[in-house]
Amino acid sequence: MKEINLSRSLYLTEHRKRSYIIGSVVFALITITLIVLNAFFSDLPIWDGLKMAGGNALDFCEENRWDKIVVQPANTWSNLGFLIVGLFIFITGINDFRIKKTKGRNSIHNLLAQYPVFSFLIGLSCIYLFWGSFIYHASVRYFPQKMDITSMYFLTVSLLAFSFFRSRFLDKDNKRNNILPWVVALVIIANAIIFAFIMEINVNLLFPFFIIAVFIANLIYTTKNNKAKSIARTTLYLSFGVMVVSFIMWILDKEDIMCNSGSFFQGHAIWHLLNAFSILLIYVHYRSDRRIDLEQ
Repeated sequence: MKEINLSRSLYLTEHRKRSYIIGSVVFALITITLIVLNAFFSDLPIWDGLKMAGGNALDFCEENRWDKIVVQPANTWSNLGFLIVGLFIFITGINDFRIKKTKGRNSIHNLLAQYPVFSFLIGLSCIYLFWGSFIYHASVRYFPQKMDITSMYFLTVSLLAFSFFRSRFLDKDNKRNNILPWVVALVIIANAIIFAFIMEINVNLLFPFFIIAVFIANLIYTTKNNKAKSIARTTLYLSFGVMVVSFIMWILDKEDIMCNSGSFFQGHAIWHLLNAFSILLIYVHYRSDRRIDLEQ
């Protein structure tokens, strides 16, 4: 009964369960493939000759195994959390698109479900974050580091875009429909600019402002449009709380305050897993917004 109520609260009742099973199979196949490749080519120096990463690359606690294909094992494999979250969000968007196409947008009473393009943007950003961070920590090389850093911005830009898109002043359907292509275009342009120039800026200084902007935008909206004990408010607060804990783990790891370099238990790896969970929570926050449902 609780499962049914949760599915209804997140507007998932008409989604095809087999699509999520397929997503689980894709996740398993990618994971198994990576494990097999690591087993067969463990000692192959494929990263030799590539430009080394800079910045925080060598500040993490975990021991760098330069003679292995995966230089930082815990920090590498923990990125699978982003993959499973990204696949879930992307498949949810596919289901929303199918329902919208067959039943019409007005049959859907959640804004994110009405406009699945944002699930595609957020889901793809998570999957890109997985690949970027996975290869970066496996290689500790410059270009994968660039992928890792830009993917974090891609994700926050997508979250900020949807936070703007669901603003009250766009409540009129014709205004929201007209502005959608421009919002998507601006996300793509912003990401292209970020990819071209972001390595010139210290990520430790700029990225926290993006995170704070995401939570402030959503907090302002949520306090005005969702009840105090609603799923939307609870998941937003939880997402922010998990993000704060993950940031503390990042600092403890970077400053060697909590450090056992040879252990698979690494603060930076926990940072990855907690961040993936925080992304899932904020996505649930978007899907549990009932303002449109209550107004109809």
